[in-house]
Amino acid sequence: IFNISSAGFEVRANVKESQKFENLAGYGIHIDAHGRHALRSCLPLANWTRLQKLFTSAGTKLFFRDTQLKVLAEKDEAELSGKSASEVERSGITRVDLRDALLSGLEDVVHWGKAFSKYENVGDNKIRAYFADGTSFEGDLLVGADGPNSVVRHQRLPKLERLDLGVSAIAGRYILDDERISKLTPELTNGSLNNIVPAGKGWMFTSAWTARPLDKETEAAVSDAANLRLPERYVVWAYVLPTKEAPKGPESRNTAALVEQVSQAVSGWSPELREIIAGSDQAATKCFPLKSMPNLAPWEASNVTLLGDA
Repeated sequence: IFNISSAGFEVRANVKESQKFENLAGYGIHIDAHGRHALRSCLPLANWTRLQKLFTSAGTKLFFRDTQLKVLAEKDEAELSGKSASEVERSGITRVDLRDALLSGLEDVVHWGKAFSKYENVGDNKIRAYFADGTSFEGDLLVGADGPNSVVRHQRLPKLERLDLGVSAIAGRYILDDERISKLTPELTNGSLNNIVPAGKGWMFTSAWTARPLDKETEAAVSDAANLRLPERYVVWAYVLPTKEAPKGPESRNTAALVEQVSQAVSGWSPELREIIAGSDQAATKCFPLKSMPNLAPWEASNVTLLGDA
């Protein structure tokens, strides 16, 4: 929420989590050249420098493979664009590392444990935001950046419903060490993107991420959360299946059952893919339906707006 004055913007960010490493799945994200340019353009130099130290290369290729890991097709952004690999490569970074780098310097702006409840217009073009802990805050502009299940959007655009795509994903991670890396083909551990396409139903995505060791200065800054840091290296996988075949209710939160369901589905696949599933970190396994936004018609401008997945 923003207060606007002649001196500029006074910003207050309220986050529902009680601390900055809570409730993160521990998965990674890829950022292409456009994303890096955008980050460089809007971040202070210190934050950008920190990010550059954490980025790892995810290459320029996207592979489609059969269930025995034979290449069916590949897409090489460098070859298609005619640009050098360094210009078009994807950068990999863990979500925790990215979030921590973006938050650096915002300690007085971000307020944790503030789950948003509702807002109301209070006159004089002011907006008041209410939170689950009974507190409230007034400002000139409220930005809902609270994700695909945005509470702000539900109030701002109550008739808007996300589209159910009819498919769900069971996703997890396989923590790597030297012994496990030796068991897997390099294509599964070098950061490249792999789409596993069986002859029938089902589909799987895999890619590896590396969490770079922190330098002493950065490590000291997050020492309070050191016990919550990610494994240094892991493979992320996601198995997509029809929602009607996905577990429902409490079963969707039974992580051992989720891993077992995928293990059965890939029982005839390559040994490497079966190993990634069977040896997964069960605590990090989740099942979720895939949804999309409809085409959004322009809405009337006001002092409440939406950003990102919201």
